[in-house]
Amino acid sequence: MNHTEIVAGGLLFVLIFGGCPNASQAAARDAAGTTSSDAMQAGKDAAPPHAKPFLVAKTGWAPSLSVTPKGEVLLVYKGTDRAGATRQEANGLYFTKTASVGGAFDPPVKVAEFTAMIAGMRREPQVASDGRTLLITGVERRGFVVRAFRSEDGGKTWSGPARVNSPRSRNGEGLYSLTASPSGSFHVVWLDSRQPGSTQIWHARSIDGGRTWSEKNAYPVDGGSVCECCWPFITADARGKLYLLFRNNLGNIRDMHVVESLDDGQTWQTRSRKLGSGTWNINACPVQGGSMAFSPDDQPVTIWGRQGRVFTSGLSGEETSLGRGRNPSIAVGPDGPYALWEEGAAGPRAKGAINVKEPGGNILRFREGGTQEGGPFATSSVIAGHPRSGVVAAWEENGAIHAVALAEPQRHRDAGTGTRAEPPEGPPGVRAKLE
Repeated sequence: MNHTEIVAGGLLFVLIFGGCPNASQAAARDAAGTTSSDAMQAGKDAAPPHAKPFLVAKTGWAPSLSVTPKGEVLLVYKGTDRAGATRQEANGLYFTKTASVGGAFDPPVKVAEFTAMIAGMRREPQVASDGRTLLITGVERRGFVVRAFRSEDGGKTWSGPARVNSPRSRNGEGLYSLTASPSGSFHVVWLDSRQPGSTQIWHARSIDGGRTWSEKNAYPVDGGSVCECCWPFITADARGKLYLLFRNNLGNIRDMHVVESLDDGQTWQTRSRKLGSGTWNINACPVQGGSMAFSPDDQPVTIWGRQGRVFTSGLSGEETSLGRGRNPSIAVGPDGPYALWEEGAAGPRAKGAINVKEPGGNILRFREGGTQEGGPFATSSVIAGHPRSGVVAAWEENGAIHAVALAEPQRHRDAGTGTRAEPPEGPPGVRAKLE
């Protein structure tokens, strides 16, 4: 087993990803017997019982996930209730949830209808919870406006939209990220080119449950530019420290960096910290960002790409290569970190297939390559989790939303229980109340 030791915050954090054995088979058909979510054959062993994909929505694109400390799984996506609609014609914002990892999802609720919703390549709708309020964000193509909708009753009804980024913003790529802090605040970051000839990361904060927002330049504040089309990522640890992960651009040296905020986003570090030991000199934007999760003792672990390969690291110069691929994300469950990325190898049955590396080193593969629409901006696979609650992955495939429970809560694992979700019959069409 391969252990990579990382020093983060003065503590030793050991990533346990194991070696690279042959990937397991992971094949299942949705409960309705419609779209097949066949995993790719990559080994002789059958997928473990907990890793069987299931259908969440028969029509949908660009899913995003959040797993709360209480165990709820929140899922949002771009969709429509009109039969035969294409990805471009679908502009509805939908929400569903389940009470626990491995449980059945509720029928989706239609939160709102956008004129033209941007989705794909981490521009999809996003969802977060502060324990009291659920918040969903999405990007309207005209003006690249980030809109927020909130629910105070667990997602039954929704209010909004509230505008997150001001009319002065120039969110020209629509790349953004949402998180909730344990302090009760919500945070959104995006790439902004309002300063001519450069791209900064701007940050908006809400301390009233997403009703109102205030924005500021987070990084860099003294000139310079970050990579102009690699998605940023914001998250908070259990103590409320905010982390902003992004790809920098220092004279075409485009490595992953991180800055922190100790005061709920009111101020940010002015000097960033580089991740990994390698570097990437490229006079172009690779359209690749990363994500971050936290170990049970609240130490950060990141995942990101460089030169067509996927790496994990803490906040030091150490790094571990997971192989060739793109569009990575990471989550931590009761048994450790789960890394997800999309296959970058050539060939129609490989490119776009989803790899998930479990804590013990086993690699599961989901989604047949070549099943996505829209080219490189149609990535739309994501993983989310919590050390107490478990881990879930979701993806878009052939115009439907699929998911898989990868690590269930410890109480379920001990008891050998947990149920598989049945596909909903269709969205009830509940719309947001506009303010």
